Amino acid sequence: MEQRDYLQKQIDLLGKVLGKILADLLGAKNEGNLENQAVQAKQQLQGELDLNISELLQYPDADFIKWLSAEKKFTDEHFEKLAEIMILLGESAETENQKALYQKCLVIYSHLEETGNTYSVDRHERIERLKKSL
Repeated sequence: MEQRDYLQKQIDLLGKVLGKILADLLGAKNEGNLENQAVQAKQQLQGELDLNISELLQYPDADFIKWLSAEKKFTDEHFEKLAEIMILLGESAETENQKALYQKCLVIYSHLEETGNTYSVDRHERIERLKKSL
């Protein structure tokens, strides 16, 4: 029982950290300061969650979801937040990195579409926008 409680706390912490990073990025985007905040967001992902965006982009699409689920204990909510973070990072990235970020977002959203119990119009619209961007 104690191990389950610890795991649940880790999963909750993961969600809080992703939520904070996303909120910071959205605030920076509204203020026109996305590039500086993008660097800080990458550092937070690395420091607090041991997620290196550059390394994440290197994972083959087929293994990307499996790895995040197994190793980092990502839930659908975490995947959703990570995809939003990656979209915002893509908005401040160079063209090549932007495409890689958007491709991983498509992988995440496709996974959520296939495995999710509910249909999301917002998610579907994001998928269509990402496809057009690629």
